Amino acid sequence: MVSARSRILGWSLLLLAAAMATSTLATHVLLASRMNSRISSELTHEIGEFRALAARHAKHAADSQPDSVLGLLRARTRQAVLEQDTVLIGLVAG
Repeated sequence: MVSARSRILGWSLLLLAAAMATSTLATHVLLASRMNSRISSELTHEIGEFRALAARHAKHAADSQPDSVLGLLRARTRQAVLEQDTVLIGLVAG
């Protein structure tokens, strides 16, 4: 036979584990949502800047052949002013 103290301790531990699991899951969902929102915002900003760069290059090179994507990426990278905690990643040949 199990004593009353053991049953109370068991239920208390079960309740504590359930509360911690719920808290962990809620924190994960909240942080993932914030991360996705921030990434979407940053990508939207960068796409706008890249489109503006492409429009400027197209305006300057109206008579000649438009710049390649690689040329636009190089121009954008040269103009980039890195903010704190910003990392540039480059892929070469792939």
